[in-house]
Amino acid sequence: MTAEEQDLLDRLGEVDVPVSRLTVASVTATATRRAARRRAAQAGCAAALVVGALVAVPALWPGRGAPAVLPGASGLPERCAAGRLPAPAGKTNVWAAAVDPTGRHIAGYVINGEWGTDPVSGKRSGIPASEPVVWTDGQPKALPKPVKAVQPTGINADGVMVAVAGQGKIFDSVFRYVDGVPAKAVLPAGSWEVHPYARINAKGDVLISAVPAGARDTKGVVFLWKAGSATATRLPLPTGANAKVLTDDGAILYDVLSADGQTFTSYVRDESGKGRALPGPAGQSGSVNTGRGNWAAGNAWPSGTAITWNLRTGEVTDTGLHAPAHGINGSGWILIDDTLVRDGRTVKLAVVEEGTARSAPRDVADNGTVVGVLAGSTDSKPDLASSGPLIWRCGTI
Repeated sequence: MTAEEQDLLDRLGEVDVPVSRLTVASVTATATRRAARRRAAQAGCAAALVVGALVAVPALWPGRGAPAVLPGASGLPERCAAGRLPAPAGKTNVWAAAVDPTGRHIAGYVINGEWGTDPVSGKRSGIPASEPVVWTDGQPKALPKPVKAVQPTGINADGVMVAVAGQGKIFDSVFRYVDGVPAKAVLPAGSWEVHPYARINAKGDVLISAVPAGARDTKGVVFLWKAGSATATRLPLPTGANAKVLTDDGAILYDVLSADGQTFTSYVRDESGKGRALPGPAGQSGSVNTGRGNWAAGNAWPSGTAITWNLRTGEVTDTGLHAPAHGINGSGWILIDDTLVRDGRTVKLAVVEEGTARSAPRDVADNGTVVGVLAGSTDSKPDLASSGPLIWRCGTI
């Protein structure tokens, strides 16, 4: 389980959800059924409910219901082959997390420790020790870690990487790596718990969402850390805004949970501060999760289907696929579980299984490169065992 997924798992209790009819296969990133059931909310709701963090295991997907070919498309589904990314010398339990728009740079991390467990609730407690890794043209390099846990969450076409970090039980800081050298963001006065999905754009600007440390029920705030600056500044967004996208032209996409906890409204705000709401599909609201260029993706609520927004025209499209929207590229190709929807048709990513591990795609580049991990569980490291990072090259299909 990634830190982002755990953060989401801790917070879903804020939202009422229907009785589960979710199938394990639709959202699991592990091979064992027990681990898959634990991951149903985090893999699914991470995209459909970006409020932040979950507790219950809801059913956002009433059923698999995913068409092999979208309405209006022609031809049979195609399959994109998987390959291995090499691990840095001597490193195991290596994860690939994000890819830059060109597909040249991939950000990931090595987990060197285990989650603690709260003796009363049984929930995971704290964050495991980890160190950052970057691949350039397929070649891995371990980077320095200034504190106990450093987990990259994004990388741009210049290879500038952003990572959330922490020395204790929470992520409390953000680092930007330029030429492999980390620099820490100076956050406004106070102690902060940083959400594990800091974003970076082509300029090197970084978007950070956080809550006051020790006050997870408090609605969060959003910071912008400009390239070339040491200090992050608070943005004038509504309290409780959950910011998930920072475009290259400085637009910020976020959503807000209604006061009754029943609906989401997603917004786009340009660099000048002008904003507008993003429409949901007919009769539903939409929760934004990821974006690139003129495109954004998320999930509809309450159906849970993956949706896309054209930020230029304002058009919203429901894919009809009942699965989380993990990533989208500059051409509007959307990564939904092990499916890449492009130009109105679906391309299936080859599923890799090895022992108890199963492939879990995580992000897609503009050239069709998809990165992910072969992840499973062991007795000593449940949900934390990686059998290696993976790559799918889908641009030529």
